[in-house]
Amino acid sequence: MAAERQSPAAATPEAELVYACSRPRIDAGRTERVRAAAARVRNWPWVVRAAGAHAVLPALHRQLAAAACAPDEVLRETESLARGIAFRNIALAQALVDVLRRLDAARMSAMVVKGPALAITAYGDLAFRQFGDLDIIVPRARVAAAIDALSDDGWLRGAPLAAGQEAALLDADYHSVLVSERAQCALEIHWALERPHAGASFDAEWCRERAMRFHLGGRTAETLTPEASLIYLCAHGAKHLWCQLRWVCDVAEVIASATIPWDSVMSTARAAHMERILSLGLRLAHDLCDAAVPAPVLATLRVDDTVRELEAEARARIAVATGLPTTAETATIVRYQWRARDRARDRLRLAADLLFSPQLTDVEVVPLPTAMRAAYYVLRPARLAGKYARRLSAKRDPRESPS
Repeated sequence: MAAERQSPAAATPEAELVYACSRPRIDAGRTERVRAAAARVRNWPWVVRAAGAHAVLPALHRQLAAAACAPDEVLRETESLARGIAFRNIALAQALVDVLRRLDAARMSAMVVKGPALAITAYGDLAFRQFGDLDIIVPRARVAAAIDALSDDGWLRGAPLAAGQEAALLDADYHSVLVSERAQCALEIHWALERPHAGASFDAEWCRERAMRFHLGGRTAETLTPEASLIYLCAHGAKHLWCQLRWVCDVAEVIASATIPWDSVMSTARAAHMERILSLGLRLAHDLCDAAVPAPVLATLRVDDTVRELEAEARARIAVATGLPTTAETATIVRYQWRARDRARDRLRLAADLLFSPQLTDVEVVPLPTAMRAAYYVLRPARLAGKYARRLSAKRDPRESPS
């Protein structure tokens, strides 16, 4: 594959401007690209809405201000939005520091993933990356203790779970979500970064072996190394159909922030059977966000018809700025994840996980004792069958005569 950046053929001037302004780093070449795209823009409200949908508003304002190419009212609006995001990021970072201190007091350590950690280590400034929740990872054996410790500070589940429900989720899922009214955000406590069917485990041990330190709110915390972040971010983007430009920018900023051991990245992806996923993420970051992926790496990526189709679908979603997929698009999400897998056995594991492995909505139906938690693997397919049977029934109009 040629190493030159390939601009989306069908991109409108408005979409092209959002691509050009999606990263906060300012240089002469990017500024000229911003000015060239801005000169052809006719729908400035769409640009601002799309940047919001893609969670790249801070970068949009920074680039437009540097290029001095937007109408005054657009600059005022984006400045106000970016300032609000910066203040919110600071508040969320402080909430995260409080969480880590509370866990320290309970003699538990936690790693930070994405959110403030990525803003600081990859983007270089807490204000430059837009985020809305917090993610930490702890060993699976300490999840219940972490939830108990944080409940004293007001971090609570939507509904309390019995011991059997908690045990079933620990077996089958990868995170629990707590919410704090005081912090006004969600905290995801992970014991892995993906569900068990993923090609790489991404569990707490995997993360701990790939940890580095960074400074957060006057203290030291741990997060993933750039190499591990790169692999995980590609998996995370593919899981969500790459529908937010922010996730593509994350990959580009990680590459820009560190010297990436590309041989190790490629071999890790190969061993985890994630070559399609890595190829997809790197190609999108290179083409849409000017990520400095070395030409030899681009030339060795796995690029087959499936990767090209997945990339085209991602570009189409990004271009229209539809935002996150809805639950009504479940079939589309599953098909995308299915095709992103390298091996048939991983696709079958994905299907089995979706059909049988209990999730929060399944265990909330009925509390079972810990010894009976395996029954949730039967309850889930039964619940799904009932759910879709009701949907099919609702679509039929009993008053309609047969054709």
